[in-house]
Parts: sequence; C-alpha cells; structure tokens
Amino acid sequence: MSFTRGVCVVTGACGFLGGKLVKLLLEEENLEEIRLLDRCIRPELIQSLEDCHGETKLSTFEGDIRDGDLLKKVCKGASIIFHTASLIDVMGVINYSELYEVNVKGTKLLLEACIQENVASFIYTSSIEVAGPNHRGDPIINGNEDTMYNSYLKFPYSQTKKEAEQLCLNAQGEILQNGGRLATCALRPMYIYGEGCRFTLGHMRDGIQNGDVLLRTSRREAKVNPVYVGNVTFAHLQAARALRDPEKRSVVGGNFYYISDDTPPLSYSDFNHAVLLPLGFGIQDRPFLPFSILYLICFLMEVVQAVLHPLVRFTPALNRQLLIMLNTHFTFSYQKAHRDLGYTPRYNWEEALKTGESLTKSPTCHSIGLAHPSSRSSFGGKMTWTWINIICTLLSLCLTTVVVSDEEPGANCADFNKTTFQKYRQMKGVHVQYLLLTRRNANCASFFTHDCLNHTQNHTAHFNSTLPTKVIIHGYSALGRKPSWVSGLAQALLEKVDANILVVDWLSGASYAYNQVVDNYKEVAVQISILIKKLTTSGINLESFHLIGISMGAHVAGFVGTLFAGKLGRITGLDPAGPMFKNADPYDRLDPSDAMFVEAIHTDSDSFGISIPVGHVDFFINGGLDQTGCVRSSFASIFIYFPVYGYVICDHMRALHVYMSALNGSCPLTGFPCSSYEDFLSGRCTNCDDTFNNICPQIGLLKNSGITMSPLPIHEKVYLLTTSEVPFCVHHVLIELKVSPLIKSAVVQVTLVSMQDIKTKQKLHLETGKTIYKKVVGHPEHLCKIESIHLKNIGALIYRQGNVHFEYICISKIPKMRRLDTLCVENIKIGRGAPWSHHLIQVC
Repeated sequence: MSFTRGVCVVTGACGFLGGKLVKLLLEEENLEEIRLLDRCIRPELIQSLEDCHGETKLSTFEGDIRDGDLLKKVCKGASIIFHTASLIDVMGVINYSELYEVNVKGTKLLLEACIQENVASFIYTSSIEVAGPNHRGDPIINGNEDTMYNSYLKFPYSQTKKEAEQLCLNAQGEILQNGGRLATCALRPMYIYGEGCRFTLGHMRDGIQNGDVLLRTSRREAKVNPVYVGNVTFAHLQAARALRDPEKRSVVGGNFYYISDDTPPLSYSDFNHAVLLPLGFGIQDRPFLPFSILYLICFLMEVVQAVLHPLVRFTPALNRQLLIMLNTHFTFSYQKAHRDLGYTPRYNWEEALKTGESLTKSPTCHSIGLAHPSSRSSFGGKMTWTWINIICTLLSLCLTTVVVSDEEPGANCADFNKTTFQKYRQMKGVHVQYLLLTRRNANCASFFTHDCLNHTQNHTAHFNSTLPTKVIIHGYSALGRKPSWVSGLAQALLEKVDANILVVDWLSGASYAYNQVVDNYKEVAVQISILIKKLTTSGINLESFHLIGISMGAHVAGFVGTLFAGKLGRITGLDPAGPMFKNADPYDRLDPSDAMFVEAIHTDSDSFGISIPVGHVDFFINGGLDQTGCVRSSFASIFIYFPVYGYVICDHMRALHVYMSALNGSCPLTGFPCSSYEDFLSGRCTNCDDTFNNICPQIGLLKNSGITMSPLPIHEKVYLLTTSEVPFCVHHVLIELKVSPLIKSAVVQVTLVSMQDIKTKQKLHLETGKTIYKKVVGHPEHLCKIESIHLKNIGALIYRQGNVHFEYICISKIPKMRRLDTLCVENIKIGRGAPWSHHLIQVC
C-alpha cells in the first residue's frame, strides 16, 4: 500500500543510506512533502534531486538531533519518520557519552516529538551489531528473528544502537495526542555496501599501500552476508507501506527485521576482495598473524589506551570487539521481512556489483548523524547551481578561444581523447589515459600505460625512472574539450626541471553537469593511484611525485594523496574548486595531510574556487577574489557572450597563469602571512619574521615554497598583489603617512611614478580623529626606480577638508631588508585640487 500525499521525515538525510532513501521515495511515492533533517544540508543535495522530485515539496532542516524544539517543528503534520541518523563508531574513537547522547537520547526525543505531533509511523534503522557477535565469537548460520543467542554487548556503539532500538520497539502502541496510536518497527541491515561506502575506500587505500594486495583481517570460514544499499532502501520503503496497511500494521508494529539479500556469504576480507577485484587488487592468503596473537595484542593495546586516557587520546588500530566481528560466522535470513513486509531484494549480486561499480563515488553529502551544530553551506559567489551549469555549457560552446586549443599535434603524437561529446554521454564509467612529455619529446607527447617501465614499448621509452615525476590533472570540462593550457604548463615545468610530465586525461568523466562530475573525481583518483603504485613497485620513491591539479583536479590530487596516506612529495592546487567542496570533510577534498607539502593558489574564491585554506601554505593572490584585468568583458559584444569571462573564467584561470609565470622566473612572486586581506592592505603584515623565520614563501618549485622551518605550518594564509598581465610581477610598496589632526574628512590620491611614466595610484580616505595611515600597493618597478611621488587632495568641495598638512609621507619596500629601503618626505601642505610632487634621485 502506498502512502501517497503524506508527509514524511528522513533523519540523517545526507548520509550514505539517508540520501539514497530520499531519492527512492521521490521516485516511487507521490508524497506531498519530504522533510530532510541533518546537521548540515548542502544545496548540492537539493540540486541532485531536482530531476526526480516532481510535485513533491522538499524541505530542509539543519540542526542537532538532540534539539527537542527542532524535532517538534520537523514532526508537525508528518505521518511517518525514517530515523536513519546515528553516530557510527567501530573503532572506539567517539566517547560513550557522545554516542549515547546522539544515538539514544536523540531517538528518545524524536519518539516524544512523534507522540506530541501525532506522527503515526516510525521506522528505525538499527544495525546487525545489536545482535552480536558476543565476546566468545559464537557463530550464527542463517539465523532469523527467533534465533536465541547469548549476546553481551560491550562495545559502546553496539550498546547505544541496541538501547535506541529497544526504545523504538517499546513505543509501539503509544497513544498520540489525537488519540491515535504510534506504530514502530526496526530494520537490522547487515554490513551495507554500495557506491559512496567509505569503508570500501579505506580498504582500497590500505591495499594500495600494501602493493595492491588487500590485507586479510578475517578468516575465510568466518562468513557474513553483506547487503547492497539499494536493497536496504527498498526494505525501508516496504516497511513504510506495511505500516500504512491496516491489516499488516498490527503484525509489523513492535518488531525488528533482519535485512539481507542474495549477496553470497563471504568473509569480510573476501567480500572486499570481490568488490575491488575489477580494479586489479589481490588479497593475502591468510591473516598476517594468528587470531590468538591478534586478540592478545588488541587486549594489550586497550590496556595502554586505558592507562594513557587521562593524558592523551589514543585509539588502537584494532580492538577486540572489531576483531571478533571480523572473524565470526554471522549470517541471517530475510525471510521474515519477506513474509511481513513483502520485501524481496531488487538487486541480485551481479546487478549490485554492476550498479555499484563506482564504489569510490562519494555520497551526495557526508553526514552520518546530527551530533554537531549545523553550519549552512554558502556558494559565496555570483551564481546559483543552475546558473553554474548553464554558464559552463555556454563557455564551452562560445569561448573556444579561451578554453580550447585548436592546435593539432603531429601525426605520431599522442593527444587527448577525441571522443565526441555525444559519445561521452553514452560511455559508462570514467576512462583515464596518460600522456607523457619529457625533454626528449617535449613537443610530441607519447601515450603512457600501465606497462610503463617496459622500455621495449616504444610509447613509454621516454620515461626515466631516475627523474622526478610531475602529474598534471585537469578539472571540469562541460563539453569534453581538451584544455589549451596543458602544453604551456608542461613546457614551463620542463624548462625549470628535468622530469617526467604525466598529463592525466579524464575528459570522459569531466564532461557532464558539474554535480555529476563531482561524483567521478574519486574514481579518477583511484586509477591514478594504481598507476603510481605500479611505478613505486619498480623502485620509484613516492616523494618524487609532484601532483599539480587545476580546479577540481586539485581535489583529485588530494584524494590520490589520501590513498597514499600523505606520503607523496608535493601537491599544488591551482584555484581548487569550491562548489561542493568547501564544506566537505577534509577526507573528501584537498588538505595538508595529503602530501608531505601541499600548496594552493587562490584567485577566484568567491565563485568557482574554494575560499578556505587547504594546504600547508595558501597563496591568496589579490585577496583570492576578483583579479586585476578580469573585471571587464574582453569580448566585442557583451550582449552575445555575457560578461562571464571577466568574472569567472579569467579569475579562475589566473592561478594557472600566475603559476606558469613563476616557473618562467621573471620575478619572485612572494606572499606575506596575514590574518586577512584587509590587514595585509592596511600594512599590518609586512614581513615573515614570526611565521616563517624571516623567509617569505614563493610561488614556484622551491622546496616547500622556500620555507625552511619544521614542522611546516598548516593552513597558513599568505597574500600578494600582481599586475593584470604576464609576468604579473609587482614590487610591494608600503605607503605610510602622518597628517595633522583634521576638522573634516578628506580624500587624497598618492601616485608613484617610475621611468617611462609607469604609474601606481592609490586613494586614501582621511578621517577626523586619526593621523597615521598605511597602505600596501603593488608597483611594477623596484623602489629605486620610482622617480617621483605625487599627492593631490581630491575630496569634494563640500563637507571635505580643504587644506591638509602632511607631517611626513614615506614609501618603503616590503619586506624591508635595510634602512635604505625607505624614502621619506616631510612637512607637506596641499590644498584642494592643488597637486604636489617630489622628485627622487636614486641609483639602483
């Protein structure tokens, strides 16, 4: 029976299970409204559901599951609750008190809200861990809901889930405020797998670190029956339909149901191997240590944890409960769910594997609970998601001179995949190929494959395993057009250093709507990681790899680094993508733990770029916002092309061009650490003494950007100014002046003039009650080439100070290295509109 036109609530709606449940409800039920409750609802979640919500209203509620008032608001007028939210912890990382507050108290408050607001049905997502296994590891083979089992739960997560489940079942038949009765049931799914499962990604990471061989942590005979996430969501839907059916409601109410499917029973380790086998992973034949020894080690580590607890937070990599769970045969039948709920798995094992081929895809968002306060995501930019996708398409169609290279390679040279856009749309999965450039074939790329070190292959003969390897990773490309900048970046790198340049071509996965491309980036990272792993097995050191990612490519590089546990040498993010990444977990985006040194260059942080620091050092060029020279349209007809180049593409791509300019070595592009761009411009951050031991970081290939301190800083923001054109070089000059007290405010213009009439103008707003002013400006010439300083009072005739007395005006180079780096003029008087100038005699 359908529950058409009802109002339902899904808690944990951004979770691995919750997000897929919302989508299924939209596809199969004509509901009046679905309310999404989670600690952080991101706009991209709503965007991803745009095509399937039809007439159903989607309402979002951000907050804590322990907020009783919020829960009443969410439940008001609802007919059914799907309670999927919880804190999941199998490692013992989270304190018991926090687990209890969220899993138990949150469930209790939600049930109370249901009673007060007359919600008729409540479905609780429980866990197989509420059943066991027990501390002895007693097995259950094809058990059911009537199987007797002596289970004593010691692990906090299992305890809190069991207690919450009991609260749910005990609430069966509770009288509602309107006199009706509440019906409840609980679903106990087995280990859930499917696209977006972070546990699978963790096993993949460990396997890569172990030479593409998965670690065996469970015995072959300790079989379990995992369940595909698509089948779990369908079981929830069937439970809801059963509770709406008057004949089934009394049968289902107050009961729990095991949810499994036709996935073949395998040990946890063999199951993970079956899922990851298509990616080329093997598995150890037997556990690396006998079970008894592992159990003893776990016990000793838990003793150490208890002893150190008052002093330091220490979490063992394995505990006894987890070890027992991994090594106990524990399988259950879904026959009762079939009989009472009408549940039959929608996907068989083969279909589940096919549907879940991209197990590395991230879920729509990453919350599994509601334990923490919400922080609303903001696009902080110039357009909504709809406009982002539209504009990206327009750019790809219209701006070929900007983002597309018409230059064709030689007949025998490798090139980006030439598959047409229409064929891209028909392709399944993400296809990645690699182009190799070295000083031996700098103008003619060769293909690079997994047999890369077999130098009998002509197309890989140029690769030199003794040289460092630079990996270039492009980002989003709406229509699959090859990027025009790749050759220039590769050439700049080769001019600077003798290296292998590997260009990653993943256009087939980067040529969809933006939110769909985000779903592909981890799969690209996994394929790159497999290639790197094959290279390292031939003796190439991980520290010799330098990944350079542009836009979303920066996050691809970051996830490659995650898979190698931060052991890569360096990652450079060129304006890392912001939409759908700014509020992501650091695990899912670029962050300092991804490599031994991570740097990022930000130039469009209010639109396509990310606005938060993501590296050890983050260069915010011109504040990371609108770039000089990008604020006006560069097209002949603004009415045809829209002014998007100036506001989006130019800003976003400026990071790449600045980086290439730095590689060409025209001038040092040096950043200054500061808490904000405003403080930097106000002259409060003019040296690097305290933060970097008097060495300011530079954009380029200097080791650690020139920073010599240890340990490296984290998320250190540095600021610098540039000009609007290549080579973008400026000399940072501090203008400092002191005026006599003013009766009225004033506006003065300071102009620095160098040879060939090169000018830098800066307005200063003078206020009453303030006498000293500082301003940092970027001047194209060195301080010693400034020939004159000009001052002019440009304030309005009314309400502005007419005559202004300057006690002094000084200009100085920053960072100041010596006394001669400061030039001062004293005792200056200027009237309104009357210019003043002073000529300087200097020798460079």
